[in-house]
Amino acid sequence: MILDLDVGNTRIKWRLLGGSGGDRSGAIGTGLDLSALVPDVERVDRIRVANVAGGAVQAAIDSWAAKRWQLVPEYARVAAQSGGVLCGYQNPAQLGVDRWLALLAAWQECHHACLIVDAGSAITLDFVTNRGQHLGGYIVPGLNMMQQSLFAGTSGARVRAVTVDTSCMHLSPGQDTDAAVRNGCLAMAAGFIHNSLVSFESDAVLFVTGGDADLLAPYTETDTLARIRPGLVLDGLALVLG
Repeated sequence: MILDLDVGNTRIKWRLLGGSGGDRSGAIGTGLDLSALVPDVERVDRIRVANVAGGAVQAAIDSWAAKRWQLVPEYARVAAQSGGVLCGYQNPAQLGVDRWLALLAAWQECHHACLIVDAGSAITLDFVTNRGQHLGGYIVPGLNMMQQSLFAGTSGARVRAVTVDTSCMHLSPGQDTDAAVRNGCLAMAAGFIHNSLVSFESDAVLFVTGGDADLLAPYTETDTLARIRPGLVLDGLALVLG
């Protein structure tokens, strides 16, 4: 049985492969207390990890895995080339491993020019050409981060608590300040993705992953439907670590 972990800045997404009851998955908040991670699992043979949350979280994972199953986790790393894709960073080690795994999984699925959007705490965009050349990408604030920073940087934050609600976001003009901020941030993110895709390659395949994928994908205004792949990083983890 294999446990895969996608350790982000705010969430740890996990997927358990090979169990008798079929694959299982879930998520918990990123932190040093991992007691709620994959409950009621008696045996795991391997643990594969993509970690962008830093050394303290990695140390917590190592300790947790050793105490619970006497295992040493395997960590994915970015390479200059893997799976037919050439990394676009001059120093591949500076590329987030989650972005690398996501674009490898996307390329493996389509073998075509593609734009990979990870809509999480930050929104990242990565471009891969028809030849498998990663061109690099963009990193901008995610939907929650945009709203929080806007409220925190204006006078409204001084008179009321900051509340961020993505459940009622849409592209219509807001009829109160909170709605204007929410919908404006969504419009900015959707427009940025659409313009990036059009300027890159008109027939590129759009992949969207991350916690806000379902919210953001319908508003990207592409000619073809975005491929929403919640487990794209975990799929890439399996490709890299086998």
